Amino acid sequence: MDSFTIGYVCFQFVIGLLVFGVLWWKKGWYTHTNTAASILTIIGVFGTFIGIFIGLQVFEIENLESSIPGLLNGLKLAFLTSLVGILEAIILKGYAFVYQMIRARDPSQEAINKFVDGLKEALESVETSGESNLSSKLDDLTKVIKDKDDIGTVLSGIRDVKTALTGETERTIFTQLQNLLKVVSESRLSTIETSLSDSEGNLLTELRSLKTEITTKHDELKSEFQAFSENVAESVAKLATDELIEALKTVIEDFNAKLTVQFGENFKQLNEAVGRTVAWQEQYRQQMDKLADEFRVAAESIEQSRVSMEQIAEASSEIADKSSSIVVCAEDMEPLLHTLNDQLEAFSNLRDQAHEAFPLIENRLNNLTTRLSAAVEQTIDSSHVSMETQRRKLNEHADELEDTVSKIALELKNLVERNKEDIENHVNILHGDLRKEVNTLNESLRAELTNSLQTLAGNIESLSNGFVDNYQELAGHYAQALTALTQFVNASQQAQSKRI
Repeated sequence: MDSFTIGYVCFQFVIGLLVFGVLWWKKGWYTHTNTAASILTIIGVFGTFIGIFIGLQVFEIENLESSIPGLLNGLKLAFLTSLVGILEAIILKGYAFVYQMIRARDPSQEAINKFVDGLKEALESVETSGESNLSSKLDDLTKVIKDKDDIGTVLSGIRDVKTALTGETERTIFTQLQNLLKVVSESRLSTIETSLSDSEGNLLTELRSLKTEITTKHDELKSEFQAFSENVAESVAKLATDELIEALKTVIEDFNAKLTVQFGENFKQLNEAVGRTVAWQEQYRQQMDKLADEFRVAAESIEQSRVSMEQIAEASSEIADKSSSIVVCAEDMEPLLHTLNDQLEAFSNLRDQAHEAFPLIENRLNNLTTRLSAAVEQTIDSSHVSMETQRRKLNEHADELEDTVSKIALELKNLVERNKEDIENHVNILHGDLRKEVNTLNESLRAELTNSLQTLAGNIESLSNGFVDNYQELAGHYAQALTALTQFVNASQQAQSKRI
């Protein structure tokens, strides 16, 4: 509870105590409890509107979470001030009711007593001052009646007074006045007759005129009282009722107009704020739905990426395994290349030695032919065996490589499609380089073998036709082997290109 709320509640209590003090100081205070209760209630309602206004001042649609506490504090002030105002009004009315119950009075009897006192004063005035004083007393009596706060009490008192004035019983005021006047007249007449016996004639005349005058005055007074009672009852009742109704209508219309304006404007603002809050909640719900969909799509994409990465990892492991197999195959082919190189060097050395030892060749031709034939045959056999073994291994590795490439092609299809151009460029470059190397090696081997064979053939053609035939057959086998190797490489390139 903030300091403003505490201050306003204390202000309400101070106003309540002030109202209690003013009513207690005024005579007949309990007749003003309705007005005082209305004042206290209006102060409470005013505090209610202040609380709602404070809550709406700090309320911001763009920042609901931080503005809700301020709105709730304003509503606390509104409800607390209303509660305090209504409680003070209830306490005031309850106390007035208890006070009236304790000090209960009879309004009609009190009004009759006041009216009788006024009549007695009027009679005394009649005896002393005449009609002018009677009219002033009647005016005073009218003012006393108009000063009454309780309209019901006034009307009841007036009816009782009218009954007392115009009744036909012996206890009516006019009957008592008539009897009193008769007694007074008789007493005065007897006194005058006793004291003025000497001047009886004159005095009797005067007494008769006085009696006549008193009787006339009595009749006039009676008629005036009857007319006055009727007019006063009707005019006071009508005047009090009309004024009270008009005053109540005016107060009620003003209160309803102010209450309608204040409540209508405040509830209109509250309705607009609630409408904007509902619209903001709908937009927030739509944004949350879109965000949930985006999170769902992102999760699915991450899951697909994870599966693709697992497949790539598995394919990469298989590629590494197959690469090791290719390395082993290359290592197996390396001794064959060394053997061919050694044999070519041997042929080159043989050519060099042939120039130097040409005279000796003629002597050792037969032995050399035999040994060369055996060596050539052995070399051919070894070459056949080695080539067969290498061909078989190459076929096996080619089959394994083909299977591996097929699996990799299936698993990495998406990746290859994305990087298709780069892969094709690299493959073309590799194929071109490999083809150039193979062609270069083939041409070098062909040129070297051709030169060596031509030189050797030119030198030893005259020695042995069989040696030339065997050498040509060996060259043919080497050429076939190189041709087969070239065809295998070309076939592998074509198969790889088709798979890609």
